[in-house]
Amino acid sequence: MGVKNVLQIVTAVRYAMYYYFGTYLYEKEIKPSTSLTVMSVIFSVGGFALSSQLAGSNLFVLKAVNILVSSFTSFAGIFMVYGFANLIGCKEDNRIWRGLKKNSFGVYLFHQQLIYPCIMLLNGRVNPVIQVVICFMVLGFISSGITEFLRKWKATKVMFGL
Repeated sequence: MGVKNVLQIVTAVRYAMYYYFGTYLYEKEIKPSTSLTVMSVIFSVGGFALSSQLAGSNLFVLKAVNILVSSFTSFAGIFMVYGFANLIGCKEDNRIWRGLKKNSFGVYLFHQQLIYPCIMLLNGRVNPVIQVVICFMVLGFISSGITEFLRKWKATKVMFGL
């Protein structure tokens, strides 16, 4: 039966280590090289393909391997996105970059709870690739808005770590 995943809190806690890995890269000002970024792309795509193949297995060993592959693939994906951000020159003077920097934790906290309604509204109505792009953009915008709204009061700033 397991734990009920009310408001995707269990999922948010599970992904906290990925958020903190990205934060670590940013705080330490690690600048991945182009070749390291390309390698992380290859590992991300390869790891995703391998994980997709292992996902249906009933063998314990393959399930364990899938957990490891999925975790490393997620870390490679974070490194890939961070590397791309550095390669395309996301500078501090860019308004979008400053907004993402300021609201990243809030977006991380709130996007997961908004994914399900977004998917349900679009599922079967639009191409899945377009659905992913729309959900990504809409959820980023709404999560940023929620974060900005909660940042207006000291109590909610403290409560949510904003």
